[in-house]
Amino acid sequence: MPLSTPFPSIFRQPVIFQAPRFKSKDVDVRLEVFGQEFHVHSVLLKQQSAFFYTFLDSPDKTPAPASALFRYGYVSV
Repeated sequence: MPLSTPFPSIFRQPVIFQAPRFKSKDVDVRLEVFGQEFHVHSVLLKQQSAFFYTFLDSPDKTPAPASALFRYGYVSV
């Protein structure tokens, strides 16, 4: 019997946004939106969005541990 999930895309591979100046290994943001995971560099988000410019560097954030794969993470509800 197939699994029942509200987000059928949960089994998809992450979408990785790349730009010529940035290497894919340098992505530092993991976003999960309705079950789909996205990996992107924070500089690209900050340049294009006032929300992410404020959100990613807000003073109430605790720094990610050095061993973390991503510096920032966000999951939609």
